Amino acid sequence: MIITPMLSGNQTLIWVLFATFTMLHLFANYRAVSVVCMETLNQARFRLVVQDFLTHGQVPGVKAINKREPVFLGIRPDRVSIELGCRLSKVVFSVGDLEHSQSHDTEPARHLMRLVLSDGLTHGKIYVALSPSATTRDVLLCSLQAEMLVWLLTQPAPLDNVEIHGKLGQLSSMLWEGFRRRPLSAEECSHTVKHAEMCARFYLPLLVSGLEHVGWVTNRVQFNIDEWRSVWDFSGLDTEKDV
Repeated sequence: MIITPMLSGNQTLIWVLFATFTMLHLFANYRAVSVVCMETLNQARFRLVVQDFLTHGQVPGVKAINKREPVFLGIRPDRVSIELGCRLSKVVFSVGDLEHSQSHDTEPARHLMRLVLSDGLTHGKIYVALSPSATTRDVLLCSLQAEMLVWLLTQPAPLDNVEIHGKLGQLSSMLWEGFRRRPLSAEECSHTVKHAEMCARFYLPLLVSGLEHVGWVTNRVQFNIDEWRSVWDFSGLDTEKDV
């Protein structure tokens, strides 16, 4: 009521006050969201955790990651993107593709992954199909596998110290040695995905243990997973191949 007479008929002042209060409102919301400390993992927080884990061998705490998580823009688009929970047709096109996707692990596969590189090692996409029986642990496994590939493929050079990075260093060497000869074929990409799964299975217990130790919740995640769930069956593939 007090400022109404001042604003009456003064369009310039109205727009100045509108812009000022809008900016103050947005800044207040930004500050409110910035101070929220989430203990559950979304894709942005998980990516930051994995990058630190692979680079330094340590799992960062909840507060440290929440401070670094982007508020407005979310995950910065990478040259190699991940589609989690895609249609099965994006991963396999034939029985042969399904056979190549088969893991040597004795447990039934709850996810299938396909790596597509469109420009050497610089651009590509990782497709991940999930089984209806996939648990949070399975989602963490395939997400770690995919994030490992993204991290390796976006490195400016192969990892120098193989002893420190272990299995990951071997995978990095395989990628760069193959790329120096020629662009990676679909079969080489499939072999890379299998090796990345072996690395992910090796590192996942260490990562989960570290996450729980510093206060992260690991029994549920908030990843941006598509609604597709696929059913596949590896039984009979060897018999059919022999025949």
